[in-house]
Parts: sequence; structure tokens; C-alpha cells
Amino acid sequence: MRRQRLGIMGGTFDPIHNGHLMVAFAAMKALSFDRVLFIPDRIPPHKTAGSTPAGDRLAMTILATREEPRFLVSDLELRRKGPSYTYDTVRALYRRLHRLYDLYFIIGGDSAEALSTWYRIRETMRYCTFVAVGRPGYAAHHDEVSRYLAGKGLKKFVWVDAEEMDISSTDIRKRLYDGKPVDQFVPKAVVEYIRQRDLYRR
Repeated sequence: MRRQRLGIMGGTFDPIHNGHLMVAFAAMKALSFDRVLFIPDRIPPHKTAGSTPAGDRLAMTILATREEPRFLVSDLELRRKGPSYTYDTVRALYRRLHRLYDLYFIIGGDSAEALSTWYRIRETMRYCTFVAVGRPGYAAHHDEVSRYLAGKGLKKFVWVDAEEMDISSTDIRKRLYDGKPVDQFVPKAVVEYIRQRDLYRR
């Protein structure tokens, strides 16, 4: 049986938006992923608690990905106590899936330079390859980052070019708080869920 490729996207997804989906599609197309697994964080290590309830973030992620059959959603990190370390998540997935899948962890290009500071990153790379999705036209900078990481022994790392949507979950939350529309940035089903649940307005 041919080994398959599984892309993994972690994030708070508070809320998930079209930029997240664009990154997933770009990585999937460039590296021929068979599936992309979205995993909402419980408590990201670099943030404090206080995000939108886990159940709402999980529901929005499911709604945002339901029209693409190759997109899957897991509550793995939401069921775990404590901060959501990538090392713990990838190790658990590797133990469960390595006989069928090669694992690829997708990150934004702006996170690539800080990758060497991630918790147990060298051990994490035993289990997966990291995929940084960055803007086209920055090949020289991408090569520089790759050399820097390789110098620290972090070699299971590749770049994928993709146009990025100039929006963040923080921006979307502010727009919602201010009563501004977000329909062009967020999947329709997620916008409707936010309205029904009256999220980000208080």
C-alpha cells in the first residue's frame, strides 16, 4: 500500500478564517497531501487562557472545513490538559498513524524563524517535516531561514509559496466587536455560527 501524506494544521482558530484555508490548500497542492488535519489548540504555549470556549472553536473549524472532503478536524488537543505543545501532538499522531502516513506540520512563514525556540523541536522533527507557507518572491529570505535552521540541526523543513490573506483572527475579532462585516474573510457557515452564538461582541 502506498504511504500517504497527512498535513497537520494547529492553531487557536479563534475564529478560523479564509487565510487558514488558503494556507492548507496551498500546502496540500504543493506537497500532494492526501488529507489535512485541523487541530484547534486548548491553550497555546505562547498565549494565556481566555480564548473563545473550546466547543465553539471546534464547531467553527468543523463548519469551515466541511465542504472539502480531504479536510479533517481533531479534538486531540482540546481533550488534553495543560498547554498544547506541538511535540506532544505530533508524537501522539505518529504513534497512531505512522504505518500509513508521513506527517507534515504546516506553519505560517512568519513563524519559521522562531522555530528553533519551540519546545523539544529537534525531537518533534523526528516525527514530522515542517512546512512553512510564505509569500512568493521571497526565495532569498526563505533560503536564509532554511540555512539558519539547518545550522541548528533542524533540517526536516521545506517552504511552500502561497499568497497570504492580509487578515488575522485578531483583526476579525476586532471587526466583529466594532460591528463591521467579516463576510469576505470568514466562511459563510462560520459567520452564521458567530451571529447565532453572539460571539466576539462582549
